[in-house]
Amino acid sequence: MEEPRVAIVRSYRPAHGVSNARAVTARRVRLTRRMSIEEAFRATVLECLAQVGGNAPAIRAHEPRGIHQIRVGLRRLQMALKSFGADTPEFKTLGKRDRRLANALGPSRDLDVFSSELLPPIAHKFAEHESFAALKLALRHARGEAWDDAIAEIQNPEFGLFLNEVAAVAETLPGTAARIGKFSGRALDALYAEARKRGKRAHGSYDARTHKLRIALKKFRYAAEFFSPLYPKKRTKTYIKALKGLLDELGAANDAHGVASVLALIGDGPELSFAKGAVIGWYKAREKRLARRAMRTWRDFKRLKPFWI
Repeated sequence: MEEPRVAIVRSYRPAHGVSNARAVTARRVRLTRRMSIEEAFRATVLECLAQVGGNAPAIRAHEPRGIHQIRVGLRRLQMALKSFGADTPEFKTLGKRDRRLANALGPSRDLDVFSSELLPPIAHKFAEHESFAALKLALRHARGEAWDDAIAEIQNPEFGLFLNEVAAVAETLPGTAARIGKFSGRALDALYAEARKRGKRAHGSYDARTHKLRIALKKFRYAAEFFSPLYPKKRTKTYIKALKGLLDELGAANDAHGVASVLALIGDGPELSFAKGAVIGWYKAREKRLARRAMRTWRDFKRLKPFWI
């Protein structure tokens, strides 16, 4: 069995000469049904932590995908702690630190997405407009500041300490003779039930209820990916692919809904008013259509047979 990338976790040091560093994506956790819950927990947490620590060089190299992947790693780590029922004060404290770090890296990621994905479709229609030129200049400045903050978070000694403490915690889940098979099914049942509960309250527009459905589905996705090696490959692959497609659609609606919040990160000024109003209007006109499409996909997704049943 292939071991988790423990070395990446336990040998973290501030690196030099990282101009060619690449983002580290999530890797399939090597779980088997012969594993105990304790062994599966250790493998899952260390694999998530390897993704977090492995993206530090990419962030220091100003690689945008590094920011995205470290935040994915932090969310996966948060879900790993929850999926295995780790509910001690120590785990809760680490969970709070995980969320704080993910939130601190949020503005840089939001501004990256706005710059590369959300702004271009409308900006090219106003290529000669001075307000859009001013918006691009302000965006460049805001991104620079957000990236400075992100790099400071990674260079802070607290980041290395966080990695080491989580690596140590991976060894501390109380031992049990129970195997991971039945446990995984119960965990997935609970997370899917929570998503369906949230889905009953969500409708055709993107609001707080729809956002809660999206968050529940993201948590469900991470757990499904963790436990997928325990189930038939074809069934899990088809199911998780559909789940990812649904989350992509909810993500597009979320981006349209939250564009005003991202613009607030860029700052204010009369020279920005026209461009910001045009961007908000552009996405407001698309938000409802995107939300309705996502909810139709959600209804279709619920008809799929869960792979763990």
